[in-house]
Amino acid sequence: MSNQIGDVSEDGFWVLTETGWQATEKQNQALNEGAIPHDDVSAIESLEQTPQMITIVSGQSNVSILEKQDNPVYSFFVIGVVTFALLLQIFGMHMDSWTGTGEFDSSEDAEWLEGAEAGIGLTGLYFDCSDVTGIDDESGEKNKDMCKFAAGMMTGEISMYEISTASSVPELTDDLPDKMSGEISEMCDMLKDLESETEDISTCEERESAGSTSFALFWVAFLVGLSSIVLGVLGIFNKLENSGTYQKYVLTVSASLSLLGMIVWLVMAPVFGGSEPPFGAGYYLTLLSSLILIIMTVIVWIKSSKPKETFVF
Repeated sequence: MSNQIGDVSEDGFWVLTETGWQATEKQNQALNEGAIPHDDVSAIESLEQTPQMITIVSGQSNVSILEKQDNPVYSFFVIGVVTFALLLQIFGMHMDSWTGTGEFDSSEDAEWLEGAEAGIGLTGLYFDCSDVTGIDDESGEKNKDMCKFAAGMMTGEISMYEISTASSVPELTDDLPDKMSGEISEMCDMLKDLESETEDISTCEERESAGSTSFALFWVAFLVGLSSIVLGVLGIFNKLENSGTYQKYVLTVSASLSLLGMIVWLVMAPVFGGSEPPFGAGYYLTLLSSLILIIMTVIVWIKSSKPKETFVF
């Protein structure tokens, strides 16, 4: 049956007139009370960001509770700081400067070590002979050649076979760069080949084991930390229910693993011996990242422990 003038739609919001379907008094009243048309996309999106209204029916009266949602600025702050901490950690854990050489001591150090720089990281080491000058009094060789010779052996650039077949130090070092880097494992192998003292070999192996263990812990902490960032982003865009709770626990795991990595290295690595090498940039960067992650974890837990702000009327 065709519609006739005066017919009202089933929902009561439209009436058919000579000029077409027009809004009824019921629709106008609903709009005045705050109803949003189904095709008003901007208004609907705005509504999703506003506090949610919960109505509790008790006896003969209704109690309305307005629940205030988390401030997105806080969520962006947490994500930003955690991202910064993870960047510091990924840089720090890869730097070969967790410990350095310290100042030159002419009474204990070889003459060719003056001006040289060296550092050891979690799994690698580096030597820089760029500023070494002069002639070694004992051997008559250039100090830079002696420095490069030692660096080449410790980094694996010079093999035992090359040492046994070479006729002079310059023959081994002329083609080597002033700056060299390698793995701690290479240095340990060379110490064994040179039949160094058992204590030196043991110290090297302890350093390698400590660095490898901490390196693995830092990597896991980094990946878990990335997961907390993803959860935070999903929470901002309301794509995952209870994302804040998940983020809190995941961030706790990341901070704990990062702290554990620092503790393991400090306990296992022989860095607190008789002559303590100064800590370098890699150590301090990673330590700072761990502290930031711990602080952010505490802040997130404190924030989550506070009851959500509500308005009852």
